[in-house]
Amino acid sequence: MRASLSITREKCLPVFAKNDAQTAASIQTQAWLEFGKIDAQAKHRSKRRLLPEFGKIDAQAKHRSKRRLLPEFGKIDPQAKHRSKRRLLPEFGKIDPQAKTLSRSSARLPTQTCLGLAVLLLCAGAAQARTIGEKAVEHHIRPVYQQLAAGMDGLAKATDAYCDAAKGDRKLLDAAFTGAVRAWAGAEHLRFGPVTEDNRYERFAFWPDPKGLATKQIAAALKDRDAGVTSVETLRQKSVTLQGLTAYETLFWGDASEKTTAPPAAGKTFTCAYAKAIAGNLVQVSAAIRDAWAANDGFAANFITPGPDKLYHDDKDSTLELFKAFTAGLIQTRNVKLNRVLMGNPAEAQPRRAAFWRSGNAVAVIAANVDGLRDLYEKAGLSELLRLQGEGMERATSDQFHLLDEALEKLAGKPIAEITASQDSWQKLNSVVFGLINVQTTGGNAIAAAAQLPMSFNALDGD
Repeated sequence: MRASLSITREKCLPVFAKNDAQTAASIQTQAWLEFGKIDAQAKHRSKRRLLPEFGKIDAQAKHRSKRRLLPEFGKIDPQAKHRSKRRLLPEFGKIDPQAKTLSRSSARLPTQTCLGLAVLLLCAGAAQARTIGEKAVEHHIRPVYQQLAAGMDGLAKATDAYCDAAKGDRKLLDAAFTGAVRAWAGAEHLRFGPVTEDNRYERFAFWPDPKGLATKQIAAALKDRDAGVTSVETLRQKSVTLQGLTAYETLFWGDASEKTTAPPAAGKTFTCAYAKAIAGNLVQVSAAIRDAWAANDGFAANFITPGPDKLYHDDKDSTLELFKAFTAGLIQTRNVKLNRVLMGNPAEAQPRRAAFWRSGNAVAVIAANVDGLRDLYEKAGLSELLRLQGEGMERATSDQFHLLDEALEKLAGKPIAEITASQDSWQKLNSVVFGLINVQTTGGNAIAAAAQLPMSFNALDGD
């Protein structure tokens, strides 16, 4: 795309509200988007040319200001003497308030803003040779959905092996189910894109379910021997409460009448037929999401290369979507998966409110949630935004993730009811709540400030 950063009388940022007509007349270079090159044909009395090495000024070019633009996010060489004596600070183009200038109005020039933003994008974006959307898709989103598809495929194979064998291996089924729920938990924070189509998100897990709708409908299907839940084609036409990992868990770990510890010889029981349909449906749904993100067109292209006529207009829109996924994941894990269970003290704890408590995977799911959020933070460009706010902020956030890992490792493998019954274990799990709060207040708020994102939305309702 060869769009010219027109050095005209346009508004670029609110802080640069007006044009200085006298100064603008002297700055009529044409800045191209191809890595910040100044149009060689443009005549400028300074005759300086911006080289492609991320914003360096041609050392051969003579300019009466003799200033050189350094690559460190647009800082002006402090040694360079310029009649304005102003220095461009790294905080996204703000002018040093202590710098003295001969013309204060020139600090408000949209032309300077456009060039400053171009250089910033070159240093912070082009140096990485990709947009934040491309980075997120390549290093986080696609791998996450590949793991999800692999987890569902493993569950389907384990279900077939368990149900079809004369003596199925329950341990293998248990392990496959744990792998499947962990894969889903690792993708749970991604609430945008292909997963939102056709109720795919809800098809993976109908939870939370405070009214117990899923349990009631599953019990009814088992009692009536509803043939509609025994094939992939007919199950997908049913309510989402009858589908997904939560329904699967109820079949083998719940109180349903056909809960068994070993399948009969031919594996033709109604429960096994139902479980195969659930697993087979999840294989198809996860593969559809994986393939949609893997394609170089469609939603992935929209997210990677935003534009005025697309859902995401610019990189800031893509960044906001990722930030919302990060924040929503922290809130969901903290408030819905932990606080609803812990209830402030062990005496009032409600372990049966935990996700996947029947199968003993409550802690494993929370750990996978945290792993997924850390992967998003580290690999989708959010940590680099945080770095702009200072290494201390980045280090503090990384330390919090490390503390979360330590706390959850001490509780790994324990049933949630056992954890909430013990004061010591309850406090360890409660420390995860505060760790998630710290990640949000240190990392989340700093990321929003660095990317200049709005904070007045509810990340879970899409506003």
